[in-house]
Amino acid sequence: MNEYRQPILAHRNHLHGRCWMRLLQRIPKVSSRIDRHLGWDTKHRTPLKRCSAQNIVVGKIPGPENPEESDRLSTSADIGPPIHSTARRRQSRLNQRGRKSQGMQRGTRLKIKTILTSTPSLQRLARKVKSALSGGTSFTSSANYWEDRYRRGGTSGAGSYDRLADFKAQVLNTFVRENNIRSVIEFGSGDGAQLELADYPDYTGIDVSTTAIESTRRRFAGNGAFRFLHSSEVTDDLQADLVLSLDVIYHLVEDEVFNDYMKQLFAASSRWVIIYASNQSQPHQTPHVRHREFTRWIDANEPRFRLVHRIPNVYPYSADDPDHTSFADFYIFEMSPAAG
Repeated sequence: MNEYRQPILAHRNHLHGRCWMRLLQRIPKVSSRIDRHLGWDTKHRTPLKRCSAQNIVVGKIPGPENPEESDRLSTSADIGPPIHSTARRRQSRLNQRGRKSQGMQRGTRLKIKTILTSTPSLQRLARKVKSALSGGTSFTSSANYWEDRYRRGGTSGAGSYDRLADFKAQVLNTFVRENNIRSVIEFGSGDGAQLELADYPDYTGIDVSTTAIESTRRRFAGNGAFRFLHSSEVTDDLQADLVLSLDVIYHLVEDEVFNDYMKQLFAASSRWVIIYASNQSQPHQTPHVRHREFTRWIDANEPRFRLVHRIPNVYPYSADDPDHTSFADFYIFEMSPAAG
């Protein structure tokens, strides 16, 4: 031990521009022994800063005879014991592992995103999970769901926008014009997006959401032919030539709500009822959707009306493009002359 220690300590004052602790790093096997002899903590090392012989301050050398004293080696900042090459290699490996882990995480996120975007069902499930985690709209009842949805800034849905809205507007505007319709009532007017494309001589929109009614009143404040009522304001004497139900029936999940809605829908019509909805009973994974075969209800409860025409959707539902396709078709009912 002394054959290494004595030359090193003697050379300490002749560093030739290099810290003496740099010299110790050239002999790592011996330096650890010197560390222990000098009383240094070999488990807690800090990187050695660059220094020169001119700014080194040397104190007493610690040893068995003076263990309380410490060897001061400092520049303008404190300089700790050196890091051995073994420690550097260990740190380098840790850094490499960290970079590799980050790269794997990025790759995993990219794969998950690719799978979600290529699988519509998983994409919808991911949206539901995200909505639930972010405190999105929960379902307690049909009326509460839509009020909460509109109050949070939600819309009436994809069916009221883009090409689906254009298709509905073309069918309805043509029907109103060709059948000389003078008045229209819509049960479930929503956010009014579909109404922007409507060409009706007189229109009354009804909705269960107070937020939606207030919004559409502001939106069409300059149109004297359009008025909006909350469902609680509807009276028995309210009637029109044409009554509309667009993308509503499959959102009425409660049987009692569905029955009351259908009764009110047909009671308000003096001649025509047009329903745009799905017409098959099947379960659905979304809590605010329930598909029904509503024509069976009409056959059993409204013998005054008969189905005169069905217009299939030009954009039938596709799981690959759920926002631009629909499972709803047009069903046109006319009151029989004898009933009128």
